[in-house]
Amino acid sequence: EEIAHINRVSALPLAAPARQDNVHGLSEKVMANMSVAEFAYICKLFADAGLIIVHNNKTFIEELTRIYRTKNTENISSESLRSKFYKPDPGVKTNVKGYLIELLNRINASA
Repeated sequence: EEIAHINRVSALPLAAPARQDNVHGLSEKVMANMSVAEFAYICKLFADAGLIIVHNNKTFIEELTRIYRTKNTENISSESLRSKFYKPDPGVKTNVKGYLIELLNRINASA
């Protein structure tokens, strides 16, 4: 009887392994093609300008680390993003300003 049971169980198809998606149902993180510091500063600019409504900075930063990655970092630590969010380096501001100018140029070119 035990052998018959083992034979029946072994004949069953194997279940596909569960997919390890993140909490938002994404199979992979969205890549921001910039450094963590640049990404943090752009997010802060959007939040400060009211373009993104942020009720709680801590939760916002934690969510960003779950959804995004950068060109060099697969898993951004919330502590790293938080520190760069609140204290951007002058060089980072210059780089982000360049990105924003590029965006404005693209808008002007498409008008």
